[in-house]
Amino acid sequence: MFLRDDYLEHHGQVQNLQEVAFILGVARPSLSRALALLLAQGVVRKEENGYKLAAK
Repeated sequence: MFLRDDYLEHHGQVQNLQEVAFILGVARPSLSRALALLLAQGVVRKEENGYKLAAK
């Protein structure tokens, strides 16, 4: 998955969903759904300042 394998590994976190959606060329609701799926799978964790990759 591009979000996990590229953006998150390079930037470390997602803080501004609208900005990241623009960078990735996707709609913000689509990004939110992808993050929700990754959260449910334990790939990312939600913190006060955004989403971060969970420990491997």
